[in-house]
Amino acid sequence: MKKNIKLFLFILFLVLSMFLLLSSCFANRKENSNQSTSQSFDPSTENVSLEYVPGSIKIYSEEEFEVAHDGFMFKPTYRYTYYVLEGKFSELVDDRSKVSSWLHKLDEGDDWDKEPKEMLLVTFVKHFNIQREDFEKARERMKQANLKWGFDMLTEDYELPNTDVIYTFDNELINEYYLRH
Repeated sequence: MKKNIKLFLFILFLVLSMFLLLSSCFANRKENSNQSTSQSFDPSTENVSLEYVPGSIKIYSEEEFEVAHDGFMFKPTYRYTYYVLEGKFSELVDDRSKVSSWLHKLDEGDDWDKEPKEMLLVTFVKHFNIQREDFEKARERMKQANLKWGFDMLTEDYELPNTDVIYTFDNELINEYYLRH
């Protein structure tokens, strides 16, 4: 009988310990998620400066970036927005096959596995002669879609491109702005 009571108390102790451990893990997880959502995107305070404010966009660690964006053949120097052409912008070209062909040619080049010297979106704007007004409309559609889906535009994956910076066409300024710091 004493063995059964000791066994029962031991099992009870283990169950309570596991319960406390799990509840503390979920409490920490909830605190962390509250911290990131407390900085949710506010369109009225959108950054329109030509200077990036360090810390205003959540930057992934190298490990997080590799997991989220498998396929990069180089260690990224710039934030994710630097390397991508979102659909809202490619829709600005009437013939989408021209965009696909252009992207394919970029991938075929000798430097496909090296850090680009120019932001993809800047190269796209120059190549297809995208007018600033059209770019701003596409950016607004991207922002509205991100808000609709609840994407946090203060994270690297959903950062909105800065129109003022891009339309300087100053690669030195653009590259400095999109550095991962």
